[in-house]
Amino acid sequence: MPKILKLAFTGNAVLTPEYPENLQPIDGPLYAVMPGARRVRQSDFPNNQINAQLAFLTFPYRNLVVEVADDRDADYKHPDIRDTKTGLCFLQREHLFISPHPLENKLTFDDSAATDFPTKTSTGVKYVAQWSHFADGGGSALKKGFLSGDGDYVRVQIDGGEVSASFVGEPIALIDFDYGQNSDKRAYAQEIVITMTYPDETEFFQLQSRPFTGEAPGPSALKFYWYDSPEIKILFGNGSLASINSVLSGSFAGNNHEGDYDLEFEVLYNVVDVKPDQLGRLPLPQIVSSEILHVPCVASMVSPPKSTETPTTLALPKASAASGLTQAPREPGEPRRRPSSRTSVLPKAQAALGKSQALREPGASRPRGRKP
Repeated sequence: MPKILKLAFTGNAVLTPEYPENLQPIDGPLYAVMPGARRVRQSDFPNNQINAQLAFLTFPYRNLVVEVADDRDADYKHPDIRDTKTGLCFLQREHLFISPHPLENKLTFDDSAATDFPTKTSTGVKYVAQWSHFADGGGSALKKGFLSGDGDYVRVQIDGGEVSASFVGEPIALIDFDYGQNSDKRAYAQEIVITMTYPDETEFFQLQSRPFTGEAPGPSALKFYWYDSPEIKILFGNGSLASINSVLSGSFAGNNHEGDYDLEFEVLYNVVDVKPDQLGRLPLPQIVSSEILHVPCVASMVSPPKSTETPTTLALPKASAASGLTQAPREPGEPRRRPSSRTSVLPKAQAALGKSQALREPGASRPRGRKP
C-alpha cells in the first residue's frame, strides 16, 4: 500500500501556476510563495492595522525524528513539551523542497464537480481561489523575482502530485473579493492540498531547506518517518498569532477579523501584480454569509511572472528508502534524539503600534476609492 504525503496551504500563501481550465496534467514544479510581513503595518482601510504575519508549518510531532545536527526540530511544541502532539516551525527567507521525489512526475488536478454548496468532503480544485477569476481584468501575475530571488519571503517547491481543495470547517462562508463591476460570490476552499505518493517500502522523507543569501543557519531538514501511519499531512500558513493559535487548537486558519473583510490579505499585494479596478480598489476577501462570524483565510493561485524568469529548482539525488540514516530510527514514544547544537530561527518579537487607533466597526461600509 503506498505511503501518502499531503502538503496543505492556507492563510496568505499564493501558489503558481494556476490550474488549467481543462484540468489536464502539466509539468511542475508548483511553487508556493509566502511574503514576509513580520511587522505590524497600516491597512489601506483608514485607521486599521494589519498584525504581524508569520510564515509557519505544522506537522504531527510523533513522525519527526532528529538524528544529526543538520536535522531541524520544532520551534514550538503543542500543547506542551512533555506531551507534544503538534510541532510548529517558523519559516523565514528560505527555499523548501521535498526529498526523495514522489512517484508523481507531473501536476494533476482533482476534477470533482464543484457545486454551489460544498461540504467538508468537497475536494474539486475549482473551489480554489484564482486571481485570474476573482480579479478578472486586473492582469494579475506573480511579480518578477519571487521564483528565483532571495527576498523577504518563503518559497516552497513541489515537483509533482495531485492538487485539490479542502474545506476543514463548517458552516462554509460565501466570499466576495469586492473587485470590479461583476464580483462573484463563491465558497472558496480554505486550503489548497497537494497529495504525493511513495512506494510502500519508503521509510521516510525530508523537507529540505536552503536559506536565502545572508540567512542563518545553514541547510537543514525536517525528517519524517511514516511508522504505522499511512498518511502524513504538513500544513503551511502565513498568518497572525491569532490564526496560528486557531490552527493549533484544531480549527482552520482564520480569526475574528475586524469588520467583514480579511485585511491581512493585503500583504499579498507585495508579491502579486494586479491593477486597481474602476474605483481604485484591489481584491480583498469580504464575507457575505451572515451566519459566519469571521473571515476564513483563503489560499489562492496566480499566474507566473509575465516576464521571463528562470525559477530556482532544488533537488537531491534520488535515494533509496533507507538512505541517509546514521542510526536506527526512533520508535514512536521513545525519547527524541537531539543534535549537539542548534541556532534559533525564531522571528524577533513584534513591536506594537505606538498609538491607539480606532478600528472600523463591523458592518460599516467599506471606503471607496481606496488606493493600493
